[in-house]
Amino acid sequence: MKLLTKISDGLNRVTQILGAAFLIGMTVLIIVNAALRYVFNISIIWAYDVLRVLMVGLVFFCTCMVYYQKEHIRFVIIYDKYGPAFRKAFNVFVYLAGILLFGVLGVTGLQLSVSLWNTKLASSGISNFWLYIFFSLSMFVLIIHGIRFIAEELERR
Repeated sequence: MKLLTKISDGLNRVTQILGAAFLIGMTVLIIVNAALRYVFNISIIWAYDVLRVLMVGLVFFCTCMVYYQKEHIRFVIIYDKYGPAFRKAFNVFVYLAGILLFGVLGVTGLQLSVSLWNTKLASSGISNFWLYIFFSLSMFVLIIHGIRFIAEELERR
């Protein structure tokens, strides 16, 4: 359990760092591109392709952070009416369903990413692979978090 917790915590830290780096990169690129456009009447041709890739990565890495903190949307109408045994079983079921969904999405996304390796974004020449790989990576991070959550639920009395 301690190893699983360390892996989950480590992956959360990596997603925080990458999310912050992507947000900073987007901010700098937007400011520089806007300044160049308004001051010198030129713009960075590849900026929008890079911004698109950074935005996709930011969204999916932030999804991992929200899930790790258990701040995602929950339907608590039924959940709140029942006792601890039901809640434990319900949580395990939801986490298992999530792991299954994340697994299917992650594998499918990885297949899509790999198949797009040779295709390029128009203005930058960046591989389309980068638009989709962050999705797959985030799904596998969510699986690790889900496994940790199940272990914590089963350990809890």
